[in-house]
Amino acid sequence: MMEVHEDRPQFTGVAGRVARGATANSVVRALLAMALLACVHHAAAADEPLIEAAIVSVGNAEEDEAPASPTACFSAGFLTSVARETDIPVKRELTPVTLDDEALFDHPFLILTGRGAWQFTDDQQAALRDFIDAGGFVLASARCGDEAWSRSLRATIAALHVAAGDDDGEDEPALAPLDMDHAIFSTLYEIDQVRLLDDDTPRALEGLERGGRLAVLFSPQGLNDGRNVSTACRCCDGSEIRNAQAINANALVYALTH
Repeated sequence: MMEVHEDRPQFTGVAGRVARGATANSVVRALLAMALLACVHHAAAADEPLIEAAIVSVGNAEEDEAPASPTACFSAGFLTSVARETDIPVKRELTPVTLDDEALFDHPFLILTGRGAWQFTDDQQAALRDFIDAGGFVLASARCGDEAWSRSLRATIAALHVAAGDDDGEDEPALAPLDMDHAIFSTLYEIDQVRLLDDDTPRALEGLERGGRLAVLFSPQGLNDGRNVSTACRCCDGSEIRNAQAINANALVYALTH
């Protein structure tokens, strides 16, 4: 089994209360979810820091394709949706972070995105593992459906899967397709299909479970919501999820209530 890191950073503030609840038993998680939705007005009134969604951009895209900022190629529109449709106190902008910084643990929701092949260092891999084990949620999105990026992400998650002792030798994949009746498809918006911008063929999102909760959500087609970002980041071939903004909003609400 994986070594327990007793001294690893823990989430703080509103994020801390939510993330710690994600590792409790189901009754506590349910109570926490109700408490969060009931007390967010109090938290905001007390000037408590807003919940922030963090983003890490990784990959080896061509120099002329590399965004000027990690936030340039992932739309923050889903944060506005959550702020508008709920009382959850969220910051409406994405916050760039690195896996080498303990500030990572100030954010219960982490986006991994990019293009091209990549590989984390051992320390970065350990930080990602600790983030998930502490109750953090990871949304992984291959920009424009980049296959090299997806292969790197799958290798990274597979390594976490083995390190956690979840590999029982039966070749069970670390990431598995999610059924459309999964809770993540109804936390805020009712989502009954996942399709590309230019293709009506149903697509599957994939996930990694940890302690009875979904800890990683992955789209090999991309949840960057490229129609609402810089034109330099848009996918000309339409290889991106059409209703990405609603899915991302649901993912954030799920992360904060499970």
